Amino acid sequence: MQNASSDDLVIENLSIRFGATQVLNGINLNIAAGEFFAFLGPSGSGKSTLLRAVAGFGPKPAGRILIGGDDVTTLPPWNRNVGMVFQSYALWPHLSVFRNVAFGLNERKVPKGEIRSRVNEALEMVNLSGYGDRRPAQLSGGQQQRVAIARTLVIKPRVLLLDEPLSNLDANLRVRMRGDIRELQQRLNLTTIFVTHDQEEANTICDRLAVLDSGVLQQIGTPVHLYDQPDNLFVAQFLGAINVLRVQVERAEAPAVLVTEAGTRINFPAAVSARRGVLIFRPQSVHTTSADSADDGVVRLSGRVKNAEFLGSLIRYVVAAEKTSIQIEQGYHRGDRQHAPQAKVDLAVAMDQVQFLPAEP
Repeated sequence: MQNASSDDLVIENLSIRFGATQVLNGINLNIAAGEFFAFLGPSGSGKSTLLRAVAGFGPKPAGRILIGGDDVTTLPPWNRNVGMVFQSYALWPHLSVFRNVAFGLNERKVPKGEIRSRVNEALEMVNLSGYGDRRPAQLSGGQQQRVAIARTLVIKPRVLLLDEPLSNLDANLRVRMRGDIRELQQRLNLTTIFVTHDQEEANTICDRLAVLDSGVLQQIGTPVHLYDQPDNLFVAQFLGAINVLRVQVERAEAPAVLVTEAGTRINFPAAVSARRGVLIFRPQSVHTTSADSADDGVVRLSGRVKNAEFLGSLIRYVVAAEKTSIQIEQGYHRGDRQHAPQAKVDLAVAMDQVQFLPAEP
């Protein structure tokens, strides 16, 4: 066995097939001890399959999985010292809360006195002291989720795995529960992996995240880094609204000269490494401006308002420009003038808010 390091979970070149279908392809990940990590991606991206592979469910993968330096790739789930909370919670309806939480300890032949002590401790961790005699049907959705987490924590896992645990809750409860989960994880300093398709959940709850698409790892990083510096258009679009201008490269050396589909020339301050690509920028980075404003450090566009939505704290516009639709989000203050549909507007985007991505093959 290897010596444990600061990396609590290491995944090396992991691939999984279901028959002729490649579900995961060459995944490499290092997750630090005590880190809150998220697998993020659309349905069918392989994120839940990857989580289940860490837990020991599903077909035997190619590659390796190490927990605390120990190779667990071929070990059954009960020998991996991981705890998994399923999307459905998977509580036994005929058992009390206490007996649900105690189930894993009973299977491990833990002495009865220790079981009672550890179950009560786990219920206290999730703020369910006094609920031990109730049945799952007598609990709210949020309370059932807490029972599922307590049942996992009671076995004292090395790694906690959460498979879309908030998806069955209403919107307000989801927000409250994700905060509770984060607070509990930090208090216990427990290495945790959270699977979700919701980028807001991932951004607010995790230290780092991995974006997957079609079984391929697209990018790893902090939420802010991935939002500001996506490696490709898929990551950029999956992590929030994004504007895309397709461009041809007239000059690649710095300062590069780029030409949009509508023929607008843009002086880009850096060199680029492709003959065509896209410029991307977020809606909140776009500002309306006067046509005669002078500033070399901006991208200037003109168009007409297609749609305007007043959302209280902001106004969201869609502007037809450069043979595409440009989204704008402007903060609203009392008395601000709004642009009417079909109004002509001039737009400016600061160059430091614009990123060039080479066209994908």
